[in-house]
Amino acid sequence: ACINVANFLLARGAERRREIAVRQALGAARSRILRQLLTEGLVTSLMAMVVALPTAALGARAMKDMMPAEIARFLNGWSSIDLDGRAMLFGLALATLSALLFSLSPARRASSPDLTDALKEGGRASTEGASRQRGRSALVVSQIAAALALVLVASLAARSAWTLIEGPQGYDPENLLALNVSLPEGKHADQETRRTFVRESLARLSEMPGVTAVAATNVLPSRNSNSGRRIRAEGDAAKEDSELPVADSRTVSPTFFETMKLPLYSGRAIDARDDAAEGAQQVAVVSRAFAERHWPGLDPLGRRFRAGDADAPMVTVIGVCGDVVHQWFGRRNYPTYYRPYAQEPRLAVSFAVRTSGDPEALARDARRAIALADPYQPAFAVWSMKRSIGNATIGLRFVASIMTILSGLALLLALTGVYGVMAYRVSLRTLEIGVRLVLGASHGDVLRLTM
Repeated sequence: ACINVANFLLARGAERRREIAVRQALGAARSRILRQLLTEGLVTSLMAMVVALPTAALGARAMKDMMPAEIARFLNGWSSIDLDGRAMLFGLALATLSALLFSLSPARRASSPDLTDALKEGGRASTEGASRQRGRSALVVSQIAAALALVLVASLAARSAWTLIEGPQGYDPENLLALNVSLPEGKHADQETRRTFVRESLARLSEMPGVTAVAATNVLPSRNSNSGRRIRAEGDAAKEDSELPVADSRTVSPTFFETMKLPLYSGRAIDARDDAAEGAQQVAVVSRAFAERHWPGLDPLGRRFRAGDADAPMVTVIGVCGDVVHQWFGRRNYPTYYRPYAQEPRLAVSFAVRTSGDPEALARDARRAIALADPYQPAFAVWSMKRSIGNATIGLRFVASIMTILSGLALLLALTGVYGVMAYRVSLRTLEIGVRLVLGASHGDVLRLTM
């Protein structure tokens, strides 16, 4: 914007050389001409403030209206952002300073013209010197470069935000409803009561019309919660517990991989045989990232590890599945292992419901199904997985939107400045272009020269 103002005032000062030369020839003092040009620049700047202040007020209001409630509640004072007296005074001071600064150079130049050249007929249409043209071109080049950099960064941010929502998640989030239940430890201290609640809830959810598959786990992707355990693989060198790597811990029902459409690359998935019966083998399915961390270049099937405390059971790997994006910012394709819920029931339970249509249309029925299994355990955060992903990335999407708007304004300013400078430079060459046309140049020749 400042470059635009500078170019505009320089061009206007150059166009008024003949007028100012006439004034000086008639006895006007240089100081008076300087005051006149500076006053004109100041009035122009103050007129711009009349437009700028309401626009800024509307922009601040739009920012507050656009801010998602999920973010605004974490930002103290966001609702009070407004154009106050200090902001207005700052704007006025900036406008005054910019007007004086950018009017001074063209005013000094215009107030001391070469009277002989300026008063010649057609002098106004003469071409500027090469050095002055190069300086003006340098301003245009820098302006376009800065604007394109802003547009590029904003475009990348917008594309990244879109990828977070629509890009690969490691599973299929389409037509998937997610809901959470938190079991009280007092009522569900016994592990069998937890298993019973999950079995009955899965049965009730699967009976709903439009449901094609259901599953249970302790944590679903793109939710606010998480669970992790320290991992000691069999054969690892002795380490302190604090030095052991951490992996995301999931306990899942036998239908989890089918419901989530989480691909299995080797081995088998968890099924009904992986229960809590005495003598049942303790098993787990691990993600690719988990296998590559603990057994790089080796077949992980049949290998064992211990998760958590030293008295935790050794677990045998029965399958390797794909990686999942749990949180794009901190836990993207993080090492994860999946244990049967029957062997390790948790108090935190999340249900995934695969539907044939809009998943959120079944939200009320899903809550009712959980209430039929246990009326004292209400379901919460009953959202589609697409909505969960959107909530997890809402901050970045908002920032990307603001960057896109501001970069668009920067590009508009740059294009306006380029148009103004080019229009002025072409106007200075009117006489030259006329001579070229008289000597046989075509309109296409002139257009190519200008371009």
